[in-house]
Amino acid sequence: MLNPADFGLKENPFSMVPDADVEYWAGLPETKRAFSDVVVSVCPDDVGSSEFVVICGNWGAGKSHALRYFTHRINKAGSNYAVYLNEVMVGTNLSFANLCPRILEHLKGAPMTRITNTLKESVDTCADQIRKESGLSTFSPEMAMEEKIPQQDREIVKSLYHYGQLPVWGKEDYSATTGLASLFRVMTSPIGHKQPAFGAVYLFLDELETVFDEKAPKQLAFFSALRSLINGMTEHFALVLSFSAPTALLEAAVPSALKERMTRPFIQCEPLTEDSAKQFVREYLGFVRPSPSFSPPQPFYPFSEATINTIFERETALVPRRILLHLRRVWERAVRYESLKPGEEISKEMAETILEGVI
Repeated sequence: MLNPADFGLKENPFSMVPDADVEYWAGLPETKRAFSDVVVSVCPDDVGSSEFVVICGNWGAGKSHALRYFTHRINKAGSNYAVYLNEVMVGTNLSFANLCPRILEHLKGAPMTRITNTLKESVDTCADQIRKESGLSTFSPEMAMEEKIPQQDREIVKSLYHYGQLPVWGKEDYSATTGLASLFRVMTSPIGHKQPAFGAVYLFLDELETVFDEKAPKQLAFFSALRSLINGMTEHFALVLSFSAPTALLEAAVPSALKERMTRPFIQCEPLTEDSAKQFVREYLGFVRPSPSFSPPQPFYPFSEATINTIFERETALVPRRILLHLRRVWERAVRYESLKPGEEISKEMAETILEGVI
């Protein structure tokens, strides 16, 4: 019977796919620092200007984990809102218009209620203030919208105010992008003296390398839609794209008009060095202990440090997902087939037996 707690581990300690709510971060301090700065910089109490960033690296280097981690962190804090999508294809059709409904799905429920309530309160307050200042006996919300809200955003404001729902944007990329940008502006822009529903909004699109499987016209249309979204959101917005692709490919494949709007150099998730890989393993194992009070006999338990070295020596590029794959294989087979007992360490020799013929 495989019981992780017997070896100082939580249930399913070496999952290959990040959970929806990623609460921990292990290793990769430079990636975390760079990503954190992007997240903070678009907030109203920081620079505030929008960011467009591309994160890239090998498969399994930690990009999806990073996007999910910051999505959870942003939404848990509550003052800003992040949308994460793990793929952009809808069936076999690459289209930003088809992507928009999936983005809006993330706003249903509590976020949309918050947006609608905040907007109605802001418009009503504006109408009341204008009525008092002008001496008029009546001043309708519609009149306040005409006076206080940019024309390009009034359709969405009126729809949210009167019906509590968004207008239908149709199936064209242009209308979908324009509508989404307008919604994001309404979410993050004050109306009168009232603060908006959210300080900043983030759109994280993962695994965009699949875009390159499409024909050139569809690629160009999709990237053009992203460019339009960036153009429509100059403040309090971050668009982060993730590619499992080398920088050289992205330099050649991403249209110049989109690359020119990048606000920072590529954030690259490089393969780990042996030292940084050990830091990753130590920190990761610390997060998957059954409780903070659990005190392992040494940081790598139930693995010996020699076992960790053996795993690293068999990899040409050290990336988190590959490391976790081998840790899982070695630990589970050591218990199932090599009679590892609670309290014992997985030795180098045991690990070599398990890994023989695998890597």
